[in-house]
Amino acid sequence: WSGKKHPMLGKISTRRKWIAVYLNNELIDECFGTKEVCVKYSLDRAAVTRVCNGILKTTRGYVLRYIDKK
Repeated sequence: WSGKKHPMLGKISTRRKWIAVYLNNELIDECFGTKEVCVKYSLDRAAVTRVCNGILKTTRGYVLRYIDKK
């Protein structure tokens, strides 16, 4: 962007999805977007997206799934 601000800087992404957080097969939380999950549970963003997409099974014992919630 050489000297210009990115057009999305400071704005909320429109691609965020709801994520269900499970621990020991129990639903413990529903978060809106990977950033919220990462901050609340001290998780790596890449690991969160990999678990949600089914590439990994868990991250630090948490099972994460995208949910359709409107």
